[in-house]
Amino acid sequence: MNKIRLIFLLFISFFIGLVSFIMLTYFEHEKVAKYGESVRELGHEVLEMRDQITNSALTRISNPYQLSENLVTLERELQELNLSY
Repeated sequence: MNKIRLIFLLFISFFIGLVSFIMLTYFEHEKVAKYGESVRELGHEVLEMRDQITNSALTRISNPYQLSENLVTLERELQELNLSY
């Protein structure tokens, strides 16, 4: 009878450990997905800013104040993202 009880407790412990591992993995996946979404969004903003700078350099039309304001805003968003994770 003790062997059956021991095997039963072993399987219950294994099941609880497996469920805990699955839950932990799921929550970490959600964090990484949220972080990846933020990084992709800021990456698109960086590419858009690069295109604006390239376009202004090619057409000789530039608004340095607007470009620097956009860069400062982007840097602040990146710092907030860095501090949030």
